[in-house]
Amino acid sequence: MQKTNTPLVSIIIPVYNSAPFLAKTIECAISQDWSNKEIIIVDDGSTDNSYLIAKQYENDIVKVFHQSNKGGSSARNCGLQKSGGDYIQFLDADDLMPTDKISKQMKYLAPNPNSVVSCKWVRFKNNITETIGVIGPHNCLKKNLNPIDWLICRHTILLHCWLTPRVLIKKAGLWNEKITYNDDGEYFYRVVAEASSVLYCDETIVYYRTENKESVSSMKSEKRFKSEYLSALTYKNTLNKLTDAEIAKTAIGNFLKYLVFQMYPLYPSLIKKCKSHGEYKYANIKPYNAGLSKIISSIFGWKLTKRIKNLF
Repeated sequence: MQKTNTPLVSIIIPVYNSAPFLAKTIECAISQDWSNKEIIIVDDGSTDNSYLIAKQYENDIVKVFHQSNKGGSSARNCGLQKSGGDYIQFLDADDLMPTDKISKQMKYLAPNPNSVVSCKWVRFKNNITETIGVIGPHNCLKKNLNPIDWLICRHTILLHCWLTPRVLIKKAGLWNEKITYNDDGEYFYRVVAEASSVLYCDETIVYYRTENKESVSSMKSEKRFKSEYLSALTYKNTLNKLTDAEIAKTAIGNFLKYLVFQMYPLYPSLIKKCKSHGEYKYANIKPYNAGLSKIISSIFGWKLTKRIKNLF
């Protein structure tokens, strides 16, 4: 292979039973106009023909691996170990990117090698012309930020929005394979904490498919909430290492209180754990802040309001 001074970007795609969508995802990775790239596909014990679909694309650039079913975080860790890129692009097997996504973001990272960069995102159904809802992220993230301010804001950034230098990934460590819900949030709390700055690229956008999300992310199970509690602990520990400012304690408290709100009244032991943290007392969010629920909550409190809503 001819040597090049262009940095290598590794696109890592974990796959589990994604046959209806996988071909388009692989093709969007192949079509990236960044010239020096490799695509690492890790099949995580699929029971459909996802692995066979991926193998059809295998060549010098596209490399396909298989492992027994261990979860998305394990598959991403495998992809990291198999990849050799200077920069890492994670991409789930049913989501899409435009052809210029990586090249547009590399313009931001080239002069800032110790930074991480995100971009816009939007939900879609069958194809990217069928977008749903507003374009993210939240306004507080649509600018360049230092890691502390980014973590305090803590709004959703989709996994494939990010482009990350491997040097930051080495510092942050591997994906936590015990976490199944908010696994990407937990991971990028650690990545962001190692960066000198968090850049925002407004020149490109990624697409998040909504029709194939029958995963733990859409469940209200105890497993989900145990996982999110672990991610909250990472968030707390990460932010506390960077600052002891009261605004950071409020951000941690709000994370914990919102988790309590989501769980109430089903999982009292987890709720008790959330409330045991000192930062919980700094929380200032109101679970209901609009409409009839706000009125009822102001009279009877949010706990009774939620019980009433659950009845109906």
